[in-house]
Amino acid sequence: MNISKKWVIIGGVVIVLLIFGKYNEKNSTQKKTTTQVVNPVDTLNYAEKFDKKQFNEITGVYKPVRNYLKKTLNDPSSLEIANTWNNGMNKDSTFAVKTTFRAKNSFNATVLQAMYCNIDIDGNLSEIRIE
Repeated sequence: MNISKKWVIIGGVVIVLLIFGKYNEKNSTQKKTTTQVVNPVDTLNYAEKFDKKQFNEITGVYKPVRNYLKKTLNDPSSLEIANTWNNGMNKDSTFAVKTTFRAKNSFNATVLQAMYCNIDIDGNLSEIRIE
């Protein structure tokens, strides 16, 4: 292959990459304009209100989660909260929460489990999953 053919091929590849880059840039701009922008100040205030109303700093767990676990465990007195995470606000204004805990099971063995759920600002639980 002589030098001029190499340059033609390289030039063609560069042109294709430039066109493809402009196409992707155009599509990403369109996506940005169609997404809804949430005011971070409003979200933060809502999250602060949620934490203030539902989180117990002494026990380190959300009140509705602790109440639910106390009602459903085989031995509620064995409940020990290991960790709690607020994974952020969902589109329906609920908060995705994960709590890991230890408790005795039906065989009287202490096991580590995780509870995943959504909590609204009034403390109502939904989509509860224990693993």
